[in-house]
Amino acid sequence: MQTWRREYFTTPPQIVAVDQIETCKQMVVHGVGRSVLPKTVIRDLNADDFEITPLFIADQPFVRPTWLITEGGALALPQVAAFVEMALTDLIHH
Repeated sequence: MQTWRREYFTTPPQIVAVDQIETCKQMVVHGVGRSVLPKTVIRDLNADDFEITPLFIADQPFVRPTWLITEGGALALPQVAAFVEMALTDLIHH
C-alpha cells in the first residue's frame, strides 16, 4: 500500500484510521475522503455516483494476500464447511 501511495501522491495524506471496513466505506459514501477498499466491499455502490478505480503498481494489479482462518474443529461444522466452500468457489470464479 505504501508503495502505491508513494507512486501516485507526492505529499503525505492526512489519515483517519478506523477499525471497521464498513465505517471506512460509509465515510467515503458521505463525502469524507477516499479509501482503498476490497472489490467485495464496493459491489453495492453505484459506479455512477463514485469514481471507482482499480489500483496498479508498476502496471500490475494491486493485490494482497487474504487468509481464511478457522478454529481447529470448526470445519467439522456443516455451516462453517459450507461457508468455506462458498468463499473458495467465489474466489476461484472471480
